[in-house]
Amino acid sequence: MLRIGIMCRGDVFHAWEASVIQSLFKYDDISIELLILEEPKPKNYLSWIKKISWKHILWQIFFRISSRAMPCDFKVDMASELSEIDRVSCKPTLKGKYSQYFKPSDVDFIRSYNLDVILRFGFNIIRGDILASAKYGVWSYHHGDNTRYRGMPSGFWEVYSGDPVTGSVL
Repeated sequence: MLRIGIMCRGDVFHAWEASVIQSLFKYDDISIELLILEEPKPKNYLSWIKKISWKHILWQIFFRISSRAMPCDFKVDMASELSEIDRVSCKPTLKGKYSQYFKPSDVDFIRSYNLDVILRFGFNIIRGDILASAKYGVWSYHHGDNTRYRGMPSGFWEVYSGDPVTGSVL
């Protein structure tokens, strides 16, 4: 039996993520054992406004426009399919701009499930002991050719540069 954990933000997934999870349910020798939920960040708008930059504003405008222009990126609520799966809520510590480190108590709890692999559909760039908390590690999907292009949005720079191929990495 292959024991899987899923890092996520809740029960609502991008369609492609939901498709991956639904395909796992089709196998008798695969079991989703644990959902590792990212605790929502408190909405302290006053501190957020103080830290805002023009670059951030432009990215937000771009994402709002592009999400309306790309209807293929719809969301799927999987609450009913995932209702019987154990959950743990984690609030990693942010170090630097993007790196997230899990508390030792959270890592120990996750290790207690003896997972073979963790699929990462949530959180930012994770580092530290969490990466070794499952037998075969944490697997992340990345869309786009990360050897040539870094950064968001996925696939944009390939199209912008006229490349005929857009890659993906597991």
